[in-house]
Amino acid sequence: MTMQALLAATRVAIREADEGDAIDGVQPHLVASPTSTDETSTVLRAAAEHDLAVVVRGNGTKLTWGAPPERVDLVADMTAMDRLGEHAAGDLVVTAQAGVRLDALQEQVASAGQHLALDEPVSSLPRS
Repeated sequence: MTMQALLAATRVAIREADEGDAIDGVQPHLVASPTSTDETSTVLRAAAEHDLAVVVRGNGTKLTWGAPPERVDLVADMTAMDRLGEHAAGDLVVTAQAGVRLDALQEQVASAGQHLALDEPVSSLPRS
């Protein structure tokens, strides 16, 4: 049974990867697009059962922040999981799904005079 057949049993949208799906120069085989936590769990469980290397991707704007992966069998594309959750401004707590764009999240918390502080990695460090 092929990787795609194994993952197709999850009933999550799966497609063949193309050049635009490469993760820091490493070409994956497949891309899964879960739309819920349950679907994500199902895909990751199937991938683990078959020893597939998985990289989770949002909009793909920060793919070079970490070390390049040694291999990528499956990309879990989280862009369909883009719902903002509760913002308890008084408690400084906000919830969001994995595919929420940072600018949308910043806009939500800005309405309460808050912002999400992020430290970007140092880009001047040499890569091994």
